[in-house]
This record gives sequence, C-alpha cells and structure tokens, in this order.
Amino acid sequence: MARIAGIQFIYNEEGVRTHVIVDLKKYGEKIKPYLQEIGAVDEDEFEKKWAKGGLTVEKLRKSVHKTIRKVPKKQ
Repeated sequence: MARIAGIQFIYNEEGVRTHVIVDLKKYGEKIKPYLQEIGAVDEDEFEKKWAKGGLTVEKLRKSVHKTIRKVPKKQ
C-alpha cells in the first residue's frame, strides 16, 4: 500500500495492520462525520446547542441587552 503523509499504520508481530494513526490537522474535517457516528468525538455544549437550533438573532439581541442592563453605570 502506498504511503500517505499524515497516515501511519501500526502492525502486530504477525505483520497484520491493527491500528492507524491519522493526523487530525490534515484529515480531521474529512473523518469527523465518521468519528461522530461511532461516538468517538465528544461535542461541547456549544455544538450541542447549535445542533438543536442554535442562536437566533433575536435571542442574541435579547441576551446582549439583558447583559448590558446588568453592567453598573460609571458616574
């Protein structure tokens, strides 16, 4: 098999491929769907919320206004 930069196979003592090391900087976006499918990649809270519908412009606006109102005014 041809060597591909960023992919390394690990062989056992019989010479059978047992593991593979993939450079995620190089191929991460291409294999991410598969890794998510098998449950190997944990999504952070932001990604979970985004998948559920994300943040609308109106929700963002309300959140920003609420945060600004909480900031004490300087005199």
